[in-house]
Amino acid sequence: MLETHYISSPEIESISYDFEIKELLVCFRNRNEKRFSNIKREIYTSLMQSRSKTDFIRKLIRFD
Repeated sequence: MLETHYISSPEIESISYDFEIKELLVCFRNRNEKRFSNIKREIYTSLMQSRSKTDFIRKLIRFD
């Protein structure tokens, strides 16, 4: 099941998470996309609760 949220952010357009395959998809406003595999549900929940989703995503990219 894919869950998508449209984000009010200058950089991020939407964040989608597939609960079955544990994949996170981030769509940026510049039309780039970044996929993350094997993302635990807890990480996704923390991302969605974070104050700055952009900062949270930057940390994920750094450790990807």
